[in-house]
Amino acid sequence: MKIKTDSNLKLLEQKILPIIGQVCWQARLGYGGELCLEIGKKIPYDSPLLRNEYKGEWQFGSRGSLWRLDGFRINSDLEEEELSSKLKVVEGTKITKFAIQFEPSFPLLIIKFDDKHTLSLLILPNSFDRDMSCWELFMPNRRIIEFYPDLTGEINPTPTWSDQPSDAVVEELVNS
Repeated sequence: MKIKTDSNLKLLEQKILPIIGQVCWQARLGYGGELCLEIGKKIPYDSPLLRNEYKGEWQFGSRGSLWRLDGFRINSDLEEEELSSKLKVVEGTKITKFAIQFEPSFPLLIIKFDDKHTLSLLILPNSFDRDMSCWELFMPNRRIIEFYPDLTGEINPTPTWSDQPSDAVVEELVNS
């Protein structure tokens, strides 16, 4: 769905609202340096290969986005170990805000933790592949919300988001 009006944005925010008050128990870098947050209840993986491993009831992941934590720009110029240690400050904290704001030329995702730490994702349209979301949120109801930048090159970008079953076959999503 394109975010052209406040009502489009409010619908997205309502779907995400239950994340407020949930605890982020793990913050890490995933494959390719993506930011990954495990939030809510710890759920064991189904696979015997991942015995003793857990995922969050909510799972947040960024893709190729620039991000800041507490006003400090965090990027791939830092060593992965240093980045990972900086992320630890949000572990064990509650999410108090998860909102999309619109700057003049790009959308910005703001996640606040215990009203002390602020994570900002800068979503720059020119840095994305048309088929790749810039962030995704797996939710407890077996749904996934994906947020896509606007790639039309317009002066006023119109990002889109989707809400899909998280266990849908990829081919079904591509062909729908």
